[in-house]
Amino acid sequence: MLFRSANNNFSGAEVLAPGGGSIVRSNLGANGQGVSEPSPIIGDAQASIWFKWTAPTSGRQIIDTIGTDTDTTLAVFTVASGQTASLGNLDEVVSIDDGGCDLSSVVQFDAVAGTTYYVQVDVWDPSLRSANIPITWGNHRGAPPANDDAADAVVLSVASPATVTATNAESTSQVDLGEDQSMASVWYRVDVAGPRRLDVQLDVDTAENADRKSTRLNSSHSSVSR
Repeated sequence: MLFRSANNNFSGAEVLAPGGGSIVRSNLGANGQGVSEPSPIIGDAQASIWFKWTAPTSGRQIIDTIGTDTDTTLAVFTVASGQTASLGNLDEVVSIDDGGCDLSSVVQFDAVAGTTYYVQVDVWDPSLRSANIPITWGNHRGAPPANDDAADAVVLSVASPATVTATNAESTSQVDLGEDQSMASVWYRVDVAGPRRLDVQLDVDTAENADRKSTRLNSSHSSVSR
């Protein structure tokens, strides 16, 4: 029989240091806690382990499982003020399947000082349990790109075909524009005078995959932002 860690249960959530850090944990022997355990990504928790972290200051925070050898999911929850900390009282903040490399998970969210966040780390299937699940938390990334926000969008020329190389490695999401907190966007702007067709080709090359997406924008406005 495999040993099941105490933080397989929500009530045994492991406390994470306020200032951030990195640990490696196992979910061998772990399972879900039935229909009462939320699992925004999978539907039913498979082999979850739980952590809790209280934000020392307000600001953008990141939690990831980069470096794991399995397919993880991540979800972050809070409990409303005055409510008992239990599975039935959890409010989802953000959740994601991947977001990192090699099926690891990365979430980012705007933490509020003094708020306790409950972090669920799970895998897609019980057969994917692992003794190597790194968890890194805190504001541990570098400065975002200059065009991280829509207001700072880089202007692209439409006078002739042009190619730009960009990165979103340290970028964040812009929740006020409707982006999910787990996103990592960078912004560009194309200004056109009158209707015009724009062909945009996006080549994505990461450690996990290489993908190419082409989009045709038919402009009926004086400017188009993408």
